Amino acid sequence: MNKIILKYSFAALLLFCALKLQSQSVDLGSFSGKPFKIGGGIAAGATYFDSNRNAREPFVYNFTGNVNVSLYSFSMPISYNFTNLGGQLDYKIPFNFNRLSISPKYKWVTAHIGDVSMTFSPYSLAGHQFSGAGVELTPNGPIKFSAMYGRFLKAVEDDGNPNTLPAFKRIGYGSKVEYVKDKFKVGLIGFYAKDFINSLQVIPDAKDVTPKENLVVSISAEAKINEDLKLYTDISNSSLTQDLRAEETDEKIGLSSFFFNNRTSTQNFNAYKVGLDYKIQKTTLGTSFERVDPNYQTLGAYFFANDLQNIMVNIGRPFFSDKLMLQMNVGVQRDNLDNKKVTTTNRLVGTVNASARFSEKLISNFTLTNQTTTTNANPDQFTQINQTNPELNNVEQINYRQLSRSANVNTNYNFEPTKKNKKSIVFNYSFNQVANEQGGIIRLGQLSSFHNFSTNYSHLLLESKWAFNSSLNFTHSTIGADIASTYGTTLGASRKFLKDKLITQLSSAINQSVSDNFTTQNLNFRFTSSYKLWDQHNFNLSASQIFSNSSGTTPKPSINEITITFGYNYTFWWNQKRKQEKRRQKQQHKLLKKNTLKVKINETVVENTAPQLKKDINKHLETINFKMQIACNKL
Repeated sequence: MNKIILKYSFAALLLFCALKLQSQSVDLGSFSGKPFKIGGGIAAGATYFDSNRNAREPFVYNFTGNVNVSLYSFSMPISYNFTNLGGQLDYKIPFNFNRLSISPKYKWVTAHIGDVSMTFSPYSLAGHQFSGAGVELTPNGPIKFSAMYGRFLKAVEDDGNPNTLPAFKRIGYGSKVEYVKDKFKVGLIGFYAKDFINSLQVIPDAKDVTPKENLVVSISAEAKINEDLKLYTDISNSSLTQDLRAEETDEKIGLSSFFFNNRTSTQNFNAYKVGLDYKIQKTTLGTSFERVDPNYQTLGAYFFANDLQNIMVNIGRPFFSDKLMLQMNVGVQRDNLDNKKVTTTNRLVGTVNASARFSEKLISNFTLTNQTTTTNANPDQFTQINQTNPELNNVEQINYRQLSRSANVNTNYNFEPTKKNKKSIVFNYSFNQVANEQGGIIRLGQLSSFHNFSTNYSHLLLESKWAFNSSLNFTHSTIGADIASTYGTTLGASRKFLKDKLITQLSSAINQSVSDNFTTQNLNFRFTSSYKLWDQHNFNLSASQIFSNSSGTTPKPSINEITITFGYNYTFWWNQKRKQEKRRQKQQHKLLKKNTLKVKINETVVENTAPQLKKDINKHLETINFKMQIACNKL
């Protein structure tokens, strides 16, 4: 009975929107202009891989495309992706790598058909791909509506392969209604998904795969108090049945459970987020509070972080005539919201970003992040009373903190450009450190740090169209008791040919890694080339060769692998647009010819545009006497 009520509720929402929108008038002006247009692009690629290690598939091809066909106000974008990547796997997965979708659109009505994805909110339907159909209605009125129906997972039988992901066939549908005005908007979301028990012949209990059912009800709101202050909130309630084979129950917990067939395996969760954004002159201030129940889950998302409470504050402001921009974020997080875990984790996160423009040539960026994660043990009374190890009687001894710090400095300097050269140099330094502190002490082997310094120099010769680049890299890392260093260099050169239609680049990189147990040398050669034909066809080819050898007490395996990739891209547009572009170029050429000047210098006639003619005259000004006669062509 509850299912019937739910289905009629979604139908009523759709019918309400249809009645509300049926009075829209027909815009005859939308039938003006060129009736038929077509544009988009298609691409094909293939990758060949050969290696002495089984790292990836030896040959992979991929075909992708986006085509948009339109007739007056009606348009129909088509996108697809076909590859053999999934077919070469020796195990089964509950989704397809290949995808075909069509999204016809007429004015404010958009449909999605095929393998598509939609997003209602972060806590309900959030980008999960499905095979089916969806619709979005965005008229000029205050009501906006979205709906979808499709298959989220296909049935996959357990074949005994440990990598196989057995799954029940899963169908889902949902809708979203929004009431939008200038200063506020309110939205209501309903999402439902269910597994079909009979879609599998054998239910693989050993892999913890059970048929599930889920209903999510969400309410979102946003209010613009004034031009500088905005408030927003998102509240969701999710009822999830972990096993449809469990017995039904009359117990109702949470809003969504009143539209749901509750069972003994049904769980109810809440998630909500509230926040505000405020602007004071040039200063922007924002704060938010988010809480997600432990084990919160929706079948409309691939992954969801739960069991967290997060308080965030961010502030940003420019200084010194907007040449310096500072941004700061501070957050406090914790888990174990229901106090059922053995440990509780608290996390303090702080980030500072600074961007400085010292001049048009010198720009620098700085980022600093500090994160402290504290884990506290929560032993029960029975554990504390019966603890026989005296070293563990003090709870502080089994509490620990994880300290994480990172910093990054990037500086870019562009030299004064000339007619022949354009040069720039980039310096970058990054630092990361992680330490485990227990009882206020960081013990030996519990500290890891990472330092990386790199510099890159690029030099472009404008006349010859050659470009050169070189870089130096140095990395020093300490992971526990292991210390390692890596240093190397990269050299590259590129050039444009055939009126800039052909671009080729050749680069080589060599580096060496040294540690207490091994020494590794790596050598890499890479060649890339791209060719543009008639502004519509683009061909690209790349090949790379990697050699890696190691020696020492515990050497790493040697690597010898080659990768070759070929790609083709075709961009097209409707013929009228191309004809108009050619016609515009011809008109500009004729106009340019009509506005040239003629100057006679010692029986020599020079004809050119005014700016270029001025340069020609200056060349003769110091060496010859001239008599100038100016004749302007009539328009």
